Amino acid sequence: MFWQCTKLNYDTFHALVRVIGSSLKQKKYEHEKKKCIETIIVGMSIARLGSGNSLQMCGEVYGIVKSIMSIIMKEFCATIRNHLKHWWYLNC
Repeated sequence: MFWQCTKLNYDTFHALVRVIGSSLKQKKYEHEKKKCIETIIVGMSIARLGSGNSLQMCGEVYGIVKSIMSIIMKEFCATIRNHLKHWWYLNC
């Protein structure tokens, strides 16, 4: 089921959480359960990108309104772009 929703294996997913998790928690996700929040945000974002479903549909699955899902996706994509662009240029 995880593979169908995210198109990633567990190791890749957790590596992604480790790489960008620190940036996500620097934003407005300061919380007691930072690691859990980071994992959920990455999971929701990857599921949205992997499924191609609308923001509203993915938001309904996770119990989040469309506007919050949109904010999460924008921040996730910006974080990915900032953290992984150096890796991308080195490996292309």
